[in-house]
Amino acid sequence: MSYKLLLFFLFLTTFIHAQNEVYFFKDIKNEYSESTIASVNFKLVEKVILEKQTDATFWFKIPAYQTELKYIFRINNIRINKSRAFQNSKEIKEMPNERYVAFKLDRTAPVYVRVNSEFAAYYPFSLEKESVANYSEKIQLIINSFYYGFAFLVIIYCFFYSYFFKDDAYLYYALLLSVLSSGFSVMDGMWHFFNINDQIIDFIILLNIIFLAFFSSKFVSSFLRLDYYYPKLKRYMYLLVLLLALLAILFFFLRIHTIFIFINVLVFLILFIYWFTGILLFKNNIYTKIFVFAYVTLLFSGIDFFVLKNFGYSLFETNPANMKIGGLIQIIVISIAVLCREKELRYANYFMKNEIIKYATEQAQISIVTKDEIKKDILKNLSIREREVFDFITSQESNKEIANTLNISVNTVKFHVKNIYEKLDIKSRKEAIKLEESIH
Repeated sequence: MSYKLLLFFLFLTTFIHAQNEVYFFKDIKNEYSESTIASVNFKLVEKVILEKQTDATFWFKIPAYQTELKYIFRINNIRINKSRAFQNSKEIKEMPNERYVAFKLDRTAPVYVRVNSEFAAYYPFSLEKESVANYSEKIQLIINSFYYGFAFLVIIYCFFYSYFFKDDAYLYYALLLSVLSSGFSVMDGMWHFFNINDQIIDFIILLNIIFLAFFSSKFVSSFLRLDYYYPKLKRYMYLLVLLLALLAILFFFLRIHTIFIFINVLVFLILFIYWFTGILLFKNNIYTKIFVFAYVTLLFSGIDFFVLKNFGYSLFETNPANMKIGGLIQIIVISIAVLCREKELRYANYFMKNEIIKYATEQAQISIVTKDEIKKDILKNLSIREREVFDFITSQESNKEIANTLNISVNTVKFHVKNIYEKLDIKSRKEAIKLEESIH
């Protein structure tokens, strides 16, 4: 009985895989057409096709299968151009309004799909029954909507927080998230979904690359206060971003693949340098530690997807889906780090405020003592009687009133006033009053 069950499961597994088996052939010399390609020997696709940039054409063969169901063959890469599908030497039209290149086909005869790319030959694909493919696409759109909706809320939160609390770290983080979300939407094929042409998409990709380098550098500098620790770093990073912009302009007009590779290498070199500064400052505080661990996920998955894949390699089998997962983790964790940073800064501000108040109080006390000493220094040359007369003068009493109060003659008061003016180098009662006010 167990032997029969094992055979049944083996048959079932083979049956399921047989429906979805796809074969490929690399046409190095581009010498085959839809009418001659059936004569070549195709190989079973066992893993994702990934090679460095090549002018060769890749052919996929979807073998015939006894079923009346429709299937959808989809290549999940936005960098596909000149893709065409044929069955019995007749062309199958590409499905409109799809995120990626997709063809709906029957299995009455073998289907051959020809693909080219001016970038790396990276061709992840799926072959599914129409109902399953449509369901998978709906699920993916729901996941994308959740991601972009969540990212949008965090971006709005950061913009408001930056406005109300005047913290540039929140502003640059919001702009960085905006760029990342825009980049993910391009990789997800969302722009193709709305029939945006490839030239505009290339322009958006280049803008995202430049802004990713710029806003990530601004965010990390503000977040980790790198202007304080490494004041010269900003100058060198701005030069690299400027070089990046010039290379992007050159690539847009010349379409040289080597320039595109160098652009990606330069971007992730900038991101790596800023991540490494976090390692150097790792022991400073808790939010720096959180930043280092959160940033590493997106950084190295990005290096794998945007740099290594251009050379025909991949360490982590990175794709837009798991990059979004890494991006979501980064959003959550770095948002926590930003809040931790804000808490520490508020505590530091509270401590500094108390220290300033304490310092101001001490200075006020010192000032009072100092003014008393200045008053003593200025008035020390006056005799006791002259000090009394001076106080009455500053109280705006007349000579007669002073004479009556001190029980002396008016002429004696005038004599004292004359001596006071000479000793204090003043010429009138107004100057005596101003001198008294300056002392206090």
